[in-house]
Amino acid sequence: MVERYVQEQQFLAELREEILDRSARIERTEGNQVVWLGEEVRINVGSQWRLIDREGVIVTDTDDGQWFGLSAPVDAPAVANEKLSDQKVVGFKFDGATGDLSINFDGGLILEIITNSSGYESWVMWLRGEHFAVGANGGLR
Repeated sequence: MVERYVQEQQFLAELREEILDRSARIERTEGNQVVWLGEEVRINVGSQWRLIDREGVIVTDTDDGQWFGLSAPVDAPAVANEKLSDQKVVGFKFDGATGDLSINFDGGLILEIITNSSGYESWVMWLRGEHFAVGANGGLR
């Protein structure tokens, strides 16, 4: 238990150094969507993400491709990127029990990566092309 706590604290300290004051963007790739924090941190999201503000949900990964009565289907990464275009990371929260990751931006936006499986990995983080962390139910793996 102590080893796991130390691992989590080390991850949080290193992540803080890497992502604070960085911009974010979301890309659609074959099979999943990727969150970039600056140019060095990549998060392959295998679960769900959503962008929220004080008023509620702006867009989610599951909105992607939905029509919702609009003239064209929702392009979730494009909607998120438009909202995030002038935002910088000011903080984050990692839930060691669920593996959820919330990234806070200076304009009040929050990008949440939500664990949606009790067994599968929810996200994989890469730092400068090297494997950095895996988030899942129960925390880091």
